[in-house]
Amino acid sequence: MAEEKPVKEKFDLDLYFEVQAEADMTKHMGAFDVTDELIALTGINQDSYVLDVGCGVGRSAVYVARTIGCCILGTDIREKMIARARNRAQREGLSHKLEFKVANAVNLPFEHNTFDVVLCESVNVFVADKPKAFGEYKRVLKKGGWLGITESIWLIEPSAQLDTFIKEKLSFLGDVLKAEDWQAYLQSTGFKDIVARSYAVDLKREFASRIKQTGIGDMLRTMWGGISLSFRNKKYWQFYKTAFSMPKEFMTDIGYGVIAGRKP
Repeated sequence: MAEEKPVKEKFDLDLYFEVQAEADMTKHMGAFDVTDELIALTGINQDSYVLDVGCGVGRSAVYVARTIGCCILGTDIREKMIARARNRAQREGLSHKLEFKVANAVNLPFEHNTFDVVLCESVNVFVADKPKAFGEYKRVLKKGGWLGITESIWLIEPSAQLDTFIKEKLSFLGDVLKAEDWQAYLQSTGFKDIVARSYAVDLKREFASRIKQTGIGDMLRTMWGGISLSFRNKKYWQFYKTAFSMPKEFMTDIGYGVIAGRKP
């Protein structure tokens, strides 16, 4: 019998998103409270045509369409995510408001000046060519349209221990930057009237937000989906074990930023 190879403790981005797709979850700090903030900052109304870049399993897109009544086109580079999003829209009776396509943020398959608003929730930390992606967001926006993003940020300069741990074990978290770095991307791309806000993580508030918007049943199903994965496959168990072994200062040093800007 061949000897079983040990599971690596450093995980790539594909596995990170595989876990999310299998568990039918989308990770972005601030939960639906942040989505509400982006709605307000970008002026989304029932007549808006919104592009949700990196829509994942479609939770935010469904929430915005249900809450505001606008039409949304969601994109993601993973077919499993798009399949989940389509199923969610159908279950919610919102297929007439929502469309989902496989697409890459750095090469959006849409005409210039198409959308009133572009939303990206916890997306750009994973994009290698960030200047190109922001250029694409601006290109597909109509004149006067708004870009709204939320991203993980450093609230303070990370310690050497934490920085090393993330680079060695949690590289799938992407490029965690400071709020002013994300603001600089919008400025250098030509966006105006930029608003940038920073927040610490409040887990109680996030759980309350998720329960309020999706119900306790949905949240428990999602949590069980993640737990059951670890029982079925050793690589998922090792993934969760590593993800939850982070230094204690992680939850105090890292937060999230909400940044919006207008295409002049």
